[in-house]
Amino acid sequence: MGARYDLYENPPQEGDEGKRKLHARIVPWGTKTSDDIIDEASSRSTFSTGDLVGALDILTEVLADSLACGYNVELKGLGAFSLSLSCRPVDKKEEIHSQSIRLKNVNFRASTELKDRVGRRLTFERSDEKRPSVLAPEHRLGNLKRYLKTHRFITRNQYIYITGCSPAKALNDLNAYIEQGILVREGKGPNTFYFLV
Repeated sequence: MGARYDLYENPPQEGDEGKRKLHARIVPWGTKTSDDIIDEASSRSTFSTGDLVGALDILTEVLADSLACGYNVELKGLGAFSLSLSCRPVDKKEEIHSQSIRLKNVNFRASTELKDRVGRRLTFERSDEKRPSVLAPEHRLGNLKRYLKTHRFITRNQYIYITGCSPAKALNDLNAYIEQGILVREGKGPNTFYFLV
């Protein structure tokens, strides 16, 4: 089974004329949870699922502690973790104190080894699922609720796929659902996930 892809129109650019260019995007089969990964890893090794759950828990704790102490963390074969920060804009360094600094995100950069491993295994197949035309608002919300009955969360790309929305429209919808108390958001950037309240 290969990775499915489909082609999407590029966002409009100033000065664009005529038909927009297309770009390829993964169409996920779904989302594997840590339980799925642990079960599969256990079946391929002599480690029990309990061993792997314990290892993952302590690894996450040590990773969090190391990042919180100001270290970048590089895991061989996987990638590097680092922090990004935010604060209000100021003109002088003296105007900002440590209490004003906030965690913006935990960033992950895949290692060359991981990208190479994925690349060697990767095959593609064109998705034969038909994406819907842009649905009316009530149908978009209905599709969202049906999707979240069988999935723990949804991403913006998954929402685009089930509703036919543009990326900008999808983001507007998801933000509106948060304001209406339908969804909560966790994470930032490409690691943003939306859960039903």
